[in-house]
Amino acid sequence: MNSLSRSLSLAAIATFSTLAWAKGPATTAQVVEHHLAASAAGDVPAVLRDYADTAVTISPNGQTQGKAALEKLFTAVLAGPPGARPRLILKQQVFIGEVGYITWVQNEGKAGETQGSDTFIVHQGKIIAQTVVMFTAPAAGR
Repeated sequence: MNSLSRSLSLAAIATFSTLAWAKGPATTAQVVEHHLAASAAGDVPAVLRDYADTAVTISPNGQTQGKAALEKLFTAVLAGPPGARPRLILKQQVFIGEVGYITWVQNEGKAGETQGSDTFIVHQGKIIAQTVVMFTAPAAGR
């Protein structure tokens, strides 16, 4: 290999390495958007890839920690074909550093409308903590 070819090869490797390093882990917005898309598709393995091994979710129903527990949770929550689950409509998304916050509604304008919010803490491209709160409107006449 002549010195010009060697220099060009080294320059290409250096450029590629710099670009790969600059890319780094996914942003909080990218992780949350992937989580929402995977959830909508009912793809539990894809959802789990967004979480750190020791991640915790906290909701009014309690806490879930670790991948095995999260797999059970999401398998139950995302059971059935995607068309059978109420569609989640995002109302607000805020991303600041490692924190993501979304508000959403399901069954909007219908009996059983549910409104909720999730907060995500994302570190090095993985969800390490998530909180969930939701409220379902009472049936008419109550």
